[in-house]
Amino acid sequence: MSAPAERAALAGIARGVAAFSLAVSLWGGLALPARAGGAWARDPGSFYLKLGASSISASKLYDRTGAIVDTTKYTGLTLSVYGELGLAPGLTGVAEFPILRRQALAGRTVSGIGDAVVTLKYSVSDGDWPVALSLGLGLPTGDTLDFPPAGDGEIDGRFALHVSHSSESGRAYVSASGGYNLHSRGLNDELIGLLEGGWRAADPLWLTAALRIQKPAGTIIESKISGYGVGEGVEFEAFGLGATWEVVPHVGLTVGFEGGFHAKNIPAGANLLAGISYSR
Repeated sequence: MSAPAERAALAGIARGVAAFSLAVSLWGGLALPARAGGAWARDPGSFYLKLGASSISASKLYDRTGAIVDTTKYTGLTLSVYGELGLAPGLTGVAEFPILRRQALAGRTVSGIGDAVVTLKYSVSDGDWPVALSLGLGLPTGDTLDFPPAGDGEIDGRFALHVSHSSESGRAYVSASGGYNLHSRGLNDELIGLLEGGWRAADPLWLTAALRIQKPAGTIIESKISGYGVGEGVEFEAFGLGATWEVVPHVGLTVGFEGGFHAKNIPAGANLLAGISYSR
């Protein structure tokens, strides 16, 4: 493989990781307690704040056909700040900012910030089955010149519909979301989905499970795959498990993992997740 082709292929691995990691974080993050994320609106002035970390190491890749193949080892560590703030009745502001993305690939190690996403979520209806609509923007705050790159260098539009339900006892919940990612630089748009459930196993302990899906919205543009993807053709179904322990009132510690299956153009490895959250 020529040096330019190798660089394009390895960049595809990194951006595939970025796409998968971004989906993990933006769709609420695994192991959120009930009424964070989903269709629930935060009361004006109330907030949820989480400092999270995700780590992945993989020497195999789901290629463009979905087969698992050996590849150059990739390791990545991402530290992100995720927050929700009640802005007005029924209106919640959501922000996600990767404050550090450290990546190692093919003997290269680079660090930098990632792409931020800001979202407004509006509650269409409340009650037992609240429904909300969200509109978000992915901002090109990450460095695209480093290799591997920390961002994709484009502004993305993100539209989603959310439906949630909490049991009468408040000890279980289920939440579903479906949406559309609109790219601005000629790559295929994406259909995204989430099904998540949680159970309060003990007063301080929430256990959660989630299934996430990302699929291209149109026919893959083969000429833009550039080896292993470079953002085009990245798709996955991912399953994850997590737990949140409320160590003191309003403060929670989270752990979890999430990995893709039936995937294309992403590393065949699990994301290990941890974080600390505060809400009031």
